[in-house]
Amino acid sequence: MGAWETDTRAVDPMFNYPGLTGAQFIKAVLDDTELENDPGHSYCYSNFGYFLLGRVIEQVTGMQYIDYIQ
Repeated sequence: MGAWETDTRAVDPMFNYPGLTGAQFIKAVLDDTELENDPGHSYCYSNFGYFLLGRVIEQVTGMQYIDYIQ
C-alpha cells in the first residue's frame, strides 16, 4: 500500500534497473524511489512488490522461489 500511482506520471520501478542482481535491484529501488503516498493510504499493483515478496519467500523457506511454488 502507498508507493507510487499507476497513472502516466509514474513507471513501475521493476523496469528501471536492467542488469542488476536481485539484491542490487531492491537496494536501488528503495534508495532511489520516493513514495508518492503514505503507506496504508492507497493501493496500486506493483511488479516490484511481487518481486520483493518472492525474495521474502526465499529467505523464510530457504528455497529458491521457483522450487517453493512448485
